[in-house]
Amino acid sequence: MNNSSTNEAWMDRIAAATIACLSLPALAVYILVVIVIANNPQKFANNSYYTLLLSLALSDSILLSLYCFYAVPCTLIQENIFGANFDIFIGVVFNIAYFSCLPCIAAIGVNRYFAVCQFVSYDSTFNRRNTRIVLAIVWAIGIIFGSGQAFPCCTLRFSYYNYSFAYDMTNWGNVYFQWFDRFLTVCSFFVIFFCYVAIIVKRPTKFGSTENRLNTLQQTKRKNVERNLALQFGVIVLMLIFAGLSFTIVPELTANRWFMLVASVLYIVNNGCGPFVYLIFNSTIRSHFLQLYCRSTIEADGKPAGLMKLGAAVKIINTARRLSNKDNNKVKELRASRKNTTLTRRETVIR
Repeated sequence: MNNSSTNEAWMDRIAAATIACLSLPALAVYILVVIVIANNPQKFANNSYYTLLLSLALSDSILLSLYCFYAVPCTLIQENIFGANFDIFIGVVFNIAYFSCLPCIAAIGVNRYFAVCQFVSYDSTFNRRNTRIVLAIVWAIGIIFGSGQAFPCCTLRFSYYNYSFAYDMTNWGNVYFQWFDRFLTVCSFFVIFFCYVAIIVKRPTKFGSTENRLNTLQQTKRKNVERNLALQFGVIVLMLIFAGLSFTIVPELTANRWFMLVASVLYIVNNGCGPFVYLIFNSTIRSHFLQLYCRSTIEADGKPAGLMKLGAAVKIINTARRLSNKDNNKVKELRASRKNTTLTRRETVIR
């Protein structure tokens, strides 16, 4: 009996350590990335993509915080740390963040479609006013549907024995709410799927009247930047669909607590992969991140300061040499032309 309880305690510690080791670093990096975006409003505020990204970051950070600061203590002591009513409140907050995350992801997918395939109308479609309206709708959906978990017939609870947030299937309302959860996930998936098919298949629109404002090189650069942002977000979306569906499907397939832990791990990885994807693939965020947190060694473009200074010095020297060579050539040409003129005059005098 003692051996069994000891094994259970070790299993709980392993599960809690797994959740903490995944959620805490991801949350910390997410906060650092959000600070980077917030500290550079002139760079990021004009692009609606980053505004929607901040909303998604808020949802993901809430979910990661609940895993790190609520799920871990409950798993270690094997009980709800503040009672059953607080557990219901945590379920409401969890679902508000989750249901605001789904429409936000769909909105970012549409945003990427307009940025790549409808470039001419992108700035007018996703101006500041329209972006704020989209964010208001996103969070209204999250609050309305997430608050449904406050009713006694529909509750989302953290199962400290199974190491996962799950719908309490003893409540009849959760049978329908679970299918509603899947429906929203699948709808978001289809919106994103069609947007990305259009991005991959359809050629971006020509710029037409914007040629007066942008030259060909700037146009190409803008298209490449927007397409890269779309690819970055596509990686995050694939993780979301995989983790979101496993969250509702795994409990129906098996009651094994380790499979439930795997579902929680997938969910944490999904919510925590965002900042790492941005830092790896987004050179703008990466350069500002390095500039903010490594100021003594990193310049604004993400290159080491020493190498930057050395490169700048070499570039200045090479430029000076080129100018000096050009000047020398001009002097030689001038002397040669003067010589020719003098010879011509002498020949004329002799004749």
